[in-house]
Amino acid sequence: MENTDLYNRIVESYKKTGSVKKTAEEFGTSVIRVRRVLITEGLWSSATSLKILELYNQGLSTQEIAQKLCYTEKNVQAFLPYKRGVYGDTQSIDSLRSREYRERNNQAAENQVGSSENAPKGFVRDEIPNLEEVKIEKIIENGNNYGKHPVAMKVHLELDISGCDSNDLRVLRKYGKMDKALSRDILVPADITLHALHYVIQKLFGWQNGHLHHYAFPEDVFNRVTEGKFSKWCSLAGIYFRFPTEEMDDLYWDEDYQPNQSIKSWFKSKYKGPYHYGGLGDYYLENQQLVYMLKHDIPKFEVRETFEEFMKNGGKGAKHTSRNVKIDDATIDELQRSIDLGGDLNYLLERLTLLEFLFLPDNSYFLDDIDDKVRFLEEGLGKVLALWNNAMRDIDNQYELFCQIAALTTVRMQAQSNEIKYFYDYGDGWEITISLAEVFYKEDLVLDAESDIVKVLRNHAPICLEADGLPLVEDVGGIGGYTDFLQTIHESDDEDERKQAREWARSLGWTGRMIKPQNIL
Repeated sequence: MENTDLYNRIVESYKKTGSVKKTAEEFGTSVIRVRRVLITEGLWSSATSLKILELYNQGLSTQEIAQKLCYTEKNVQAFLPYKRGVYGDTQSIDSLRSREYRERNNQAAENQVGSSENAPKGFVRDEIPNLEEVKIEKIIENGNNYGKHPVAMKVHLELDISGCDSNDLRVLRKYGKMDKALSRDILVPADITLHALHYVIQKLFGWQNGHLHHYAFPEDVFNRVTEGKFSKWCSLAGIYFRFPTEEMDDLYWDEDYQPNQSIKSWFKSKYKGPYHYGGLGDYYLENQQLVYMLKHDIPKFEVRETFEEFMKNGGKGAKHTSRNVKIDDATIDELQRSIDLGGDLNYLLERLTLLEFLFLPDNSYFLDDIDDKVRFLEEGLGKVLALWNNAMRDIDNQYELFCQIAALTTVRMQAQSNEIKYFYDYGDGWEITISLAEVFYKEDLVLDAESDIVKVLRNHAPICLEADGLPLVEDVGGIGGYTDFLQTIHESDDEDERKQAREWARSLGWTGRMIKPQNIL
């Protein structure tokens, strides 16, 4: 397809669908590309795009706009119209990297998480830091499980219903078949990634994977881990946290569902092992490169006043004292209220496993302090980044080197919290708390051929053990909308209203029937 033809087809598709995401999926291109075409044609805008376009039309360069708005140059470019005649001539470096990496992720799955023993012939080991040489002294020693091999975990997932009033709870118990909580208990392979767990959660709670999601530490854990300092967060980018990005191709590298597929079979293909991650943005060096670019683009910035300060100073139009800070000295709060990075900083990597974020209070398979490893990585960062970029430029010939660098710059066994949060559909505001109930170790197992653990290990896939409450409904308006829906279909005096509500829910796969736990996944 010629570039001009693709341009015109994008415009026509959007006029029919009204959806940027659906248009991008139709042509196998990125959301950013579609959005830029639509901005160029005046068919799409947002507060951010209008602000950027206004400055652009005033003659400001991309760098000047970025400095004025405290954005990165990459974020500014994502909202600029195409220049006539140059659309489609080049792909972004991130898009090329993502495509090249996805084409090879199957063959390299083991290499990405393997040991340095798998180094290719001719590989100069001294060029890359060997993390096994780093001495970590602060391993917790009050338990006896460190060094054992976890093979499976029992995980509890519970939906947040704290905003429900007494009538909501009555409806959930009477019509939503809820006993104690809207929750699921599952048994999963110990190597399940957060990425694969996302699809498990979608299936468990009856959703259709139609909206954005992310994982996060509880606020108190996030504050403890980062110490409230942006410089500390930067050190942990690529270890715990993902640098905010609008590169949708990289975020949703495996969103390949086709309308003629069974959604249940598609979900299963996503949460059945072996697990791998085909995006680039979860790797340490990709994140550190973005950190470097941000600090280069915005070495210092003006701190915007808080809402409380704004009101204290008299509200709209009031003067306030300007205060500039170096980005290395900024607190996370100062940065987040002053610079739009295009996403939240408390956004956990999805390439890693649950065990690398979660721990049980009486277990000791995690490191209490990973600062030594972080310092070790940062000492050789410039040299390793150069190797990484060279490997990326010649990925066909240096793919094994790329995999080795990725593996050796991945910090393992880093659990810091007894729970993490999962957020889905930011409009509806669903929130699920994920916690470990039990970890099963290879050394301690006495396996029965019909046991649940054997089924999980044999199929390399999770199973549901218990389910409290009916499946939910997509686009229902969050927990409040869900209780209103249940009350409507059971208690409304309007028969047409009840019928329409049920038909709408059925169109989204909701049956109103309780599914046996063992049949959910």
